[in-house]
Amino acid sequence: MSNARRAACVLAIGVLLAACQSNPASTAGSAAIPTPPPLSRPAAKPAGALLYAAAGGDGDSWKDTQGVEYRLGLVNTPELSECYGQTASAKRKQLTAAGFRAQSYTVDRYGRRVSVVTLADGRDLNVWLARHGYANDKYLAQFRHENPSLAAQLDPAFAAAKREHAGLWGACTTTHAQGLATPTRQSARGEAMPSTGMHGSRPANVMSSRRRITHAARSNT
Repeated sequence: MSNARRAACVLAIGVLLAACQSNPASTAGSAAIPTPPPLSRPAAKPAGALLYAAAGGDGDSWKDTQGVEYRLGLVNTPELSECYGQTASAKRKQLTAAGFRAQSYTVDRYGRRVSVVTLADGRDLNVWLARHGYANDKYLAQFRHENPSLAAQLDPAFAAAKREHAGLWGACTTTHAQGLATPTRQSARGEAMPSTGMHGSRPANVMSSRRRITHAARSNT
């Protein structure tokens, strides 16, 4: 073999060796190892099944169709016989008609689940009622330690509702620092006067005065 041929053969063998080192899998004749599929992530937990309100209840407490009773945390709507009580009750029933979810964080002395309630569309019912003047802050200071994060959301909601005289803050006159409200009526001279008592009865001091006057009149006859 001539020197030229020998050199050509050596060169060809070197090229083949270099190719084999750059692709070991091809020299073994095996197929490429398939890439394993990515691990599947666990599905997110559902937000909870919708609950449905039974008939009855009022603005801040009601039972679901299974008989469980809920109480909105840190907000208070007037009693049905008080100023704005019927309005607040009707609004709550309207808002929960499509269903609700309840995040209960304690139980009150009546056995009700004190809760943060979320409507079917995602709105926070506690905050919504506060912001639009359907609820007052009668119990906020007393129980805010039970749910500080909810209290932090309610503070600006109540402040805005009071500032704008929304709902009961415009329709009723405040009689307690906590926000218990009663209707406003006018005296014969046009001055604002407190309404009858919280449950529709006359204030006790008015009744006592009339009894004393009646008794004095009878004793003088």
